[in-house]
Amino acid sequence: MKKCSIAIAFLYVLLFVSCATNSTTAKDDSTIDSVAVVTKKNFELDMYADAPQSVRDAIARCDSLITQAKYASALRALSIDEDLGKDKDYIIYKWTEVITNWFSFSMMHTMFDIKDFNSEEELYAYRRDISYGNKEMSFNLTVDYTGPEGKIDEYEKIYGETPRTNLARAQYYFDVSQRYKDQWLKPYDELLSLAYENYRKAISANFYNLRALENYAQSALLTNHFEEAYKGYKDLVEYRPEFGNYWYNFAVSSM
Repeated sequence: MKKCSIAIAFLYVLLFVSCATNSTTAKDDSTIDSVAVVTKKNFELDMYADAPQSVRDAIARCDSLITQAKYASALRALSIDEDLGKDKDYIIYKWTEVITNWFSFSMMHTMFDIKDFNSEEELYAYRRDISYGNKEMSFNLTVDYTGPEGKIDEYEKIYGETPRTNLARAQYYFDVSQRYKDQWLKPYDELLSLAYENYRKAISANFYNLRALENYAQSALLTNHFEEAYKGYKDLVEYRPEFGNYWYNFAVSSM
C-alpha cells in the first residue's frame, strides 16, 4: 500500500511539473501580470514593519553581524535582557532564530554555546570537531544561553501569546523535533503538534517567512492535517515551481 501511494505521488509530481513547464512556454502580457500577483506572498513582506525603530535597529545590527559570522556579537546586539515591555516579543523571536541556527554546540537544545567566527564554514568545522570529540564542550557560564522556552513563558505570563511568541515556539519545537526525534524531553509527536499549532497561529496573523511556511506545511503533513498541508504546499509550488520536493509533498497532501 505504501509503495502504491509513493508511486501515485510520483506520477502526480510528474503531472504537475509538466503542467508548470508547459504553462511557462508561452505567455501573453496578461498572464505574466497575473503570475506576478499570485507569487507575491505575505512571507516576502517585512516581518518587523510594525516594530519600534529601536527594535528594528537592533535587529539590523544583529543581521549585519550574522553576515560576518559574528554570532555571539549578533546575539548580544539584541539585548535580550533589556526591558522593552510588550515589544520584547520581536526580540525574543529574533533571539530564538539566532541561537537555534548559529549555535556552536548545545546540550539537548536546552543550553547553548555561541561564538564569533571568521566564516560560516568555520562554524560548521567547529561543530564537526565537537561531534567527533576533537574539541571539548566548554560553556560560557557568565552568559544566559538557555533555551527559548523560559523566555517565551516569562513574556507570555505578563502579556499573553503574540504572533511573535507563537512563531518562536513553533520554530524551536520544529527544530528540536527534527534534530532529536523521540530522544528529547517531550515526545516527538507532541513536539510536532506544538510546532503545527504555533505555526498555524502565527501564519493566521500573517507573521511568518518562507522558512516558517515550509516548516508549517511539513508539520501539517506529519501530523495528518492534510488540508492545511495542501494549502501550504500550494503556496510554495506557486512561489518556487522548480523545487521538486514541494511538488512531491503537494501531491501527497492532496491524496
